[in-house]
Amino acid sequence: MIKKLAVFLIIAVIYCTSASSQIDFGIRGGVNFNWPGTYSFSQPGYEYRLAIQNTLRTGFHFGLVSQVKLFKILIQPELIFTSINNNIEYEEVGDGEIHVINQEFNRLDMPVLALIKIKSFKIELGPVGSVLLKDKSDLFDETGYRQKFKKATIGYQAGIGIEISKLTFDLKYEGSLSKFGDGIEIGDNTFSFDPRTNQLILSLGVFF
Repeated sequence: MIKKLAVFLIIAVIYCTSASSQIDFGIRGGVNFNWPGTYSFSQPGYEYRLAIQNTLRTGFHFGLVSQVKLFKILIQPELIFTSINNNIEYEEVGDGEIHVINQEFNRLDMPVLALIKIKSFKIELGPVGSVLLKDKSDLFDETGYRQKFKKATIGYQAGIGIEISKLTFDLKYEGSLSKFGDGIEIGDNTFSFDPRTNQLILSLGVFF
């Protein structure tokens, strides 16, 4: 389904570009504030308990943005590199001592947003497809447990913004619509573990 959505989004962008006589390109970047949902893992007979910390973490993003005017509708496709992170706690059963590991994720995000503009103010809403480029975690080295992440996920973005001349300021919320992880792999067994991440995205951009 992810592949079909990606193909659909690409075709939609190409169609919009060819069907419209007005298209603007630009760049955007900024910070994102992400927090995972509270999620924990433990299994009888296994050595460690795991928990995702539900704390606010700061990341960053940058990339390309375009606006296509299709008839009277504004469509905003984007291609954004995003870095997010979270903390995972692990506790050895019977020990009681809690250890914390930081995890980092690099993604390629592809939102396609529909815009409603009232003078310089805008409201934006649409789907976002994300491809996991890289994940970094010491969980396996510390516990022998391995997290299995989805290579591609679907979410949505909704937000508001202001455009003044060529500058654009945006504040968006991003939520998940699909699983972020397949689970925790211990030896030959895989157990459910799906810490989804939501985020607030604060961006500054400029159109050429």
